[in-house]
Amino acid sequence: GIENLAIECDRYSVSNYAAAAICNAYLKDLGILSDCNLLAPFKIQRWRHSIRSKNSQELRSTEKGVDALGFDGKRIDGYVIEERTEILKDGSKKSIQQRVKRKDEYIVVTREPDVGYLEHFSPKTGKALDVAMNLYGIIVSSSSVDTIKSLVCDGTNVNVGRPGGIIRLIETKLNRPLQWDVCLLHANELPFRDLFPSVDGCTTGPNTCEGSLGAEIRSKNHLQDLELVEFQRIPGKVLQITDPQVVGDLSYEQKYLLQMSLSIQCGDMVESNLHRRSPGPLDNARWLTKANRVLRLYISTADPSPELKRLVFNIINFYAPCWFQIKRYHGIQYGAINFYEIVRHFQLLPASDREIQKRALMRNSFFAHPENILVSAICSPNIEHRRFAVNKIMAARTHDQNLEANGQVVPVRVFETPKEINLEATNFLELLPESAWERMEWTHPPILRDCTDNQIQETVTKCVPLTFPRVPCHSQSVERAVKLMTQSVEMSAYYEAQHGFIINKMKSRNLMPKFINKKAFPK
Repeated sequence: GIENLAIECDRYSVSNYAAAAICNAYLKDLGILSDCNLLAPFKIQRWRHSIRSKNSQELRSTEKGVDALGFDGKRIDGYVIEERTEILKDGSKKSIQQRVKRKDEYIVVTREPDVGYLEHFSPKTGKALDVAMNLYGIIVSSSSVDTIKSLVCDGTNVNVGRPGGIIRLIETKLNRPLQWDVCLLHANELPFRDLFPSVDGCTTGPNTCEGSLGAEIRSKNHLQDLELVEFQRIPGKVLQITDPQVVGDLSYEQKYLLQMSLSIQCGDMVESNLHRRSPGPLDNARWLTKANRVLRLYISTADPSPELKRLVFNIINFYAPCWFQIKRYHGIQYGAINFYEIVRHFQLLPASDREIQKRALMRNSFFAHPENILVSAICSPNIEHRRFAVNKIMAARTHDQNLEANGQVVPVRVFETPKEINLEATNFLELLPESAWERMEWTHPPILRDCTDNQIQETVTKCVPLTFPRVPCHSQSVERAVKLMTQSVEMSAYYEAQHGFIINKMKSRNLMPKFINKKAFPK
């Protein structure tokens, strides 16, 4: 069989004809090409279909009893099958299937943590109800109605709307609350998104802005070709990352942001050829690469404007350090702590920036909700934090148990972000004033629902750590799955082919993350 060849063809998007030609040419160069081992394109095609089907079945057999699901959507100009009726000469009708390109909404679903892509679908519409019903169908088909504890997504209104967002609709369908794991990396981007137009004017298109800075980072498409100048050092809060696992998980653009921030902080390039690398494409929907382009422009500007200095200062003192804090401590148990770090860096900004960025910070304070604060508190090394969490959790559980003992139904609380946050907090437990704990609707953290009362209490009495799903506090794995889904939908119109294509790519990457030399190839 040629199972490995079929999988690598999917990974690198090599056509059947190209793969057959390359393999046959290699065999000929070795002098061993014969009628027995000559590869035909259709043989590779058959093996690709076979391996896709086999790997899809293996994934579905292991997807039972999911603890957490991530999801995200994108409108993709991909292939679909349309049926049309053709009238023949004799007057009869014939149904014809035709492959056409059409822009539709697609949703990818991931299993968290660690597994990655699980399923994808195209809902009838992009509305919350249609997406939620499809997502609930996946929960049912994966035998996860009783096990699902958390949903991971970004903070768009269709996902987190209080009365009719996707998470709320799923909670209503399950008749119990879920842990709201709303991406902290998105929450960290939004204050910078609000600051940029206040400094340089609003966006006027996908990659255009009103102001001069927006025009400069757009017009100079090849920023890496600009000459380096003796730029002025700007103090910042970005720290070097030494953990190889964290560094390995950073994308190209994230590594660029890290190295460029460190360079501006010390007044000299930390890598000699860093300024020759591309900062990434300009896109008003990708604020990471926009921040990269601002920093790249700064190191090539001999006399930077106050506006440029202001944006650079904000990036290396607020946006970038908080980004890498979240990447270092990515588990949900650090969610509230990471949000506090965002608040702490916010406290150090000039008053003019705080006034602009405060609104976005308040609107995306999902990890300042009591249920997320309690998860961080009960995992804290500080016993007083754990004692605080145990008291709150046990009180909430006792309240629900009393309602059930009296024959009453425990209502599914309505999740909403805090109306007030203590922006002068000195630790994550101070994010919410005590009055907010009394006024807000909250329950014991759903992510801890499998932990017994004794296990909860033993975090204080015996210092025994809790065991629960360590889902991430960001949705980066979901975004990576969106990219794979996009490639698959642009490749084929059939769901099974799309599904198998994604799984083959994942399997290849797990076996060989990077093919940089002979040693990297699995034997």
